[in-house]
Amino acid sequence: MQGLNALKPAVQLGMVFFAAAENNQLRQGADARRLAATFATTKVSKRLLMFHASFLQLVDQQRLDLFFGRPPQHLRQAFKASVRKILDVDNWPGFFAVCGRQCPGPAAVTDLLKQATKNSLRKGYHTARTDFSRIHASGVSHVLKKGESYRVDHGVRQVRLELGSDSSMILCGACLVYEDLNCRQVVSYDQSVGYKGAVKHSGDMVVDGKSKHVIDIDLNALPAAVTRLFLTLCSCGCADLSGFRAPSIKMQGSDGQPLCQYDLEQAGRSPTVVMAAILREGGQWRVTAVGQHSPVRCCGNYSRVKQDIAALRL
Repeated sequence: MQGLNALKPAVQLGMVFFAAAENNQLRQGADARRLAATFATTKVSKRLLMFHASFLQLVDQQRLDLFFGRPPQHLRQAFKASVRKILDVDNWPGFFAVCGRQCPGPAAVTDLLKQATKNSLRKGYHTARTDFSRIHASGVSHVLKKGESYRVDHGVRQVRLELGSDSSMILCGACLVYEDLNCRQVVSYDQSVGYKGAVKHSGDMVVDGKSKHVIDIDLNALPAAVTRLFLTLCSCGCADLSGFRAPSIKMQGSDGQPLCQYDLEQAGRSPTVVMAAILREGGQWRVTAVGQHSPVRCCGNYSRVKQDIAALRL
């Protein structure tokens, strides 16, 4: 453990260095430092991938019906051997071999890592302001499924929510602020500031050809009476949300640290959806992925959405 702690400052510096745009130019040859640092800091996830690949290879041609689903002795022994092999892997060729793939050369793997960094930035998994030292200490963004929740750390006082999709059509986001069961204010493109600036809406934005609304919330500045906030998305540019690809909501701290993300799995034919709720529980906030569809386009008129929210059990 002491050795791992000694490596942390170097690892954090490496993450910042490798995230810089100038260090992600493709076809510049192999980067031995990046290959080693990335492998060392992603060993757990690679072991999980190798485990899944090995498990599927083991059971692919097995016939378990004769044993009522119980693996025979030879399969159990092969499974143990595969786990030991996974734990012994300490380089890229070994990782690709266990996954059943030929390992590209060092230059090609370096380009794979650079492209992954570019994709992460483009999709908003990290930003130019991301504090990688905090991510390394506390974990990466939580990807939520419908009904799942994420508790916001006590130290997080300001959050930024990005609501959008992979489409150029206007996707309207709003924040409904509740005091207990009563909606006191709707912060949206046409009323962009709420609670004396504690909640701010960016207005209509198009970034890289994609519609996006950003809502900044100062949790510390909200009065104690505010107990719930609901985030909605509305299809202002087409008939319903089926015209958008992957509607999503992403939450990050004021320093750019990713906190959680929820991708709506099925937008369906509804024009409006209540994406998520931010709930005050004692001295802490909880984010819950809701995914509640509403049959009425809510732009400018949130009366039906309020009825749908009243029926939620969170």
